[in-house]
Amino acid sequence: MRTTYILAAIVLLPMLCTVVQPVLSQTGPAEVAAATSPRQRIEDKLDAYIRSLAEEFSGTVLIAVGDDILLNKGYGVANRSYAIPAGAHTKYLIGSITKQFTAVLAVRLAEQGILDLNTTIDTYLPYYPKEKARKITLHHLLSHTSGIPHHYTGIPQYIGGQDQVFHSTKEYLRLFWNVDLLHEPGERFTYTSPGYFLLGVIMETVTGKSYAELLTEHIFDALGMDDTSVDNNLTVLENMAVGYMKGLNGLVLAGREEESNRLAAGDLITTTEDLYRFQQTLDFEGDSILSNEYKELLLKPQVGRMTYVGGRFSVPHNGGKDTLTVLASGGSSYGFNARVDRIIEQDAVLIVLSNIQSGGGMPSQIIDHMGDLLLEELEIVQYRGNSPIDVNAQTSVKVDRSRLACYDGFYEFSDGTIAAVIRWGDMLFRQLSFPEVGGIGRGVSKRELIARGEGTFDVDGRPGLQWRFADESDGTARKLEVLRGGIVRDTGRRITPPADLDLSQYEGAYFSVELQKTHRFAAAVDHLTTPDFLGVRGEVFVPLRKDLFGFAGGFLVFHRDATGELRDFRLATEGVAEALGSKFVRK
Repeated sequence: MRTTYILAAIVLLPMLCTVVQPVLSQTGPAEVAAATSPRQRIEDKLDAYIRSLAEEFSGTVLIAVGDDILLNKGYGVANRSYAIPAGAHTKYLIGSITKQFTAVLAVRLAEQGILDLNTTIDTYLPYYPKEKARKITLHHLLSHTSGIPHHYTGIPQYIGGQDQVFHSTKEYLRLFWNVDLLHEPGERFTYTSPGYFLLGVIMETVTGKSYAELLTEHIFDALGMDDTSVDNNLTVLENMAVGYMKGLNGLVLAGREEESNRLAAGDLITTTEDLYRFQQTLDFEGDSILSNEYKELLLKPQVGRMTYVGGRFSVPHNGGKDTLTVLASGGSSYGFNARVDRIIEQDAVLIVLSNIQSGGGMPSQIIDHMGDLLLEELEIVQYRGNSPIDVNAQTSVKVDRSRLACYDGFYEFSDGTIAAVIRWGDMLFRQLSFPEVGGIGRGVSKRELIARGEGTFDVDGRPGLQWRFADESDGTARKLEVLRGGIVRDTGRRITPPADLDLSQYEGAYFSVELQKTHRFAAAVDHLTTPDFLGVRGEVFVPLRKDLFGFAGGFLVFHRDATGELRDFRLATEGVAEALGSKFVRK
């Protein structure tokens, strides 16, 4: 299952310059006090915001400062078959946030002298292939610098295949230990769940105890986390939410992943309140789990902004005189999304646990909004240094349709992200896939591009973010620059469709498992087409590379079986967790 840290959303919080004053009704003193309390103000504003999302969100959210929980409330439905509402004590899978617990446990065992984080893994696992085991240390595993690939990156057809099969720990490790490292250990950051699985196996081997037993002994009992457990696909849990995902025609059941494959990397179930108890330990002070020395190690940036427990950001405020230190992490599982931000100086925690998995990053959107409310309540004014462009304060520029057509196309960035720039009448839209199109739950986000000058566009809803098209010697944009605050942060190149790709191999009928409907694809000179695809007639699918096609609504990602025959494709489109739900099987 794809799980990832979410690194940058907190930096994009809108500037908060004033504290909104509530309008008081003609009520008695008790009612006035309640209406003006921080709890009530935050709850009222968040309620209104989540209502505006219609049915896009179900889950539980928590906002706390120090020992004061300002909000812990469920929204939407935990079980749609029985109309059971989500509540403050609903339990959720938290995906990669599990890695925070694994990191704390590893550092605690290091403090006790049981583990040496600078020792190579051959010391602990003699059976692991020596050529790799002698180069990879526990620190490399903790910091995602081992070079071990992520599961669906390293194993073709991992999703829907190996992730559904029970593996012993050695069987699972064997899947990856013969796969080439992406780079030499310590060379750079490469996110990897199998690396954390390996770390979990080492801790179990050294201590002679299971991962669940170690967590209970060293963390759960110490913090009173009675509603947190390791998932095993067997135990019936009270208040457990059912996982759903965005399909093509509403929400669908997400199914379950075989939990033996997620040891120490994504197998925890918890509640917002238990997760809050754990987050209180993630500051720069010692506690009942770690001393100051080892807490500093845990929270120290290792590669760029990445610590052992997620991204660490210094956000300036108060005219640049002060900073807020933010730890941000997130995760996903089949049908679940989670996001946690920890503001160190304010001892504040923002938590969103959801039982809807979508490609739109909904928990991130909600936690950003929660951050706005909290910073506003604390009267913190965020300072950005160079002021970003104020989208609302500028007048858009009229661009001729023929010029907009020059920008139409697909652009690929160095990390694998693909931007689809689509002209729709007099408007231009961008659809941005996440890296490794076809990954779990990555989906596609769509926003309007607002013209500000020749070839320069603001991204609607993202203050300070601009897209600039360049290198138009023949009238067609070949390069796309992404700017923040006027500084080029990334550059994408227009994708040239492969000339030697035999499109006829993709012809045929494909059956939608969700919609129970068949679509027939035909090859034209340089694209695929189908008479009616999801209500759109004459849709054109452009080849971007082998088994990857782009179109106005997103992307098609084709998969093959062990013999190389085309097996199915999955649809990546806005809001849909494509790799799990929108499967089209070749007939």
